[in-house]
Amino acid sequence: MAKNMSLWLGWILIVVGLIGFGFPGFLAMHLNPVHDIVLIVTGLISIYFGRAAGSMPAARAWCIVAGLVYGIISLVGVFCGPGRATVAPIGSTYHLLVLAPGALEFGTADNWLQLLAGVLYLFGGLSKQTADMVPGSTYASERDKEVIGR
Repeated sequence: MAKNMSLWLGWILIVVGLIGFGFPGFLAMHLNPVHDIVLIVTGLISIYFGRAAGSMPAARAWCIVAGLVYGIISLVGVFCGPGRATVAPIGSTYHLLVLAPGALEFGTADNWLQLLAGVLYLFGGLSKQTADMVPGSTYASERDKEVIGR
């Protein structure tokens, strides 16, 4: 589950980051070039751990770390007061978390979408997955290796 979740969320982060270059208010988020690059780099790291290059324990660890980071940032943002963002054409927002003024500012929509990403990453990282569920993985059982001809 961790590898699949990492892979899917990685592609989603990359797509959102690329869309953000052309549409900074996409999904009412506060996207700008810095935020877009952070999304793309995070997506690439996520895809790395989701592909065969990363092991299952590494993918689980990545999902847990990414889930905690996204979750903490979103929860802090939800408890921030109202403010006016300077990075996107969104304007005022009920919950504005400013990590870097003019570069990384997260509004209400950002906070809720980051919370969703955090929960999904944590779900992927904390779910139990046995080798029998991943034929051909580096942790596949001997029975699986016989079935797939390895």
